[in-house]
Amino acid sequence: MQMAVRAHHLAKPLFRDAETRHVATQLLRAASSVAANYRAACLGRSRREFVAKIGTVREEADETVFWLSFMERVAIVPSGGAREAAAELQDEARQLARIFAASYRTARKKLVERRRARRAAKRESAGGDTPSPVTA
Repeated sequence: MQMAVRAHHLAKPLFRDAETRHVATQLLRAASSVAANYRAACLGRSRREFVAKIGTVREEADETVFWLSFMERVAIVPSGGAREAAAELQDEARQLARIFAASYRTARKKLVERRRARRAAKRESAGGDTPSPVTA
């Protein structure tokens, strides 16, 4: 949430100019989506839903990094103080993207492991390691 608020403060002056409005909108959408989807992931009804939402959070954090990098490359950020704020925000977004990518990998790995364990247990209870017949 804090990153989204900081992105809002950075983007707000950019809405005044038609040339920078699109970038400001994209930055604000991506940064606020990180917060909203993380909240949704925490409220997920299942592990699969959590993994899917964390994947979205990872993507949105990376998109936030993209828009901040884009702003830097095309020199959209106007003043010295705002440039420092943008650099700090970009660093924070990169860190969050790495954290959510690691979280996604771990959650996905555990989901796959649990699925495999359930399938193995099901095969054992069905009478051995014989695969079930294929139906056409």
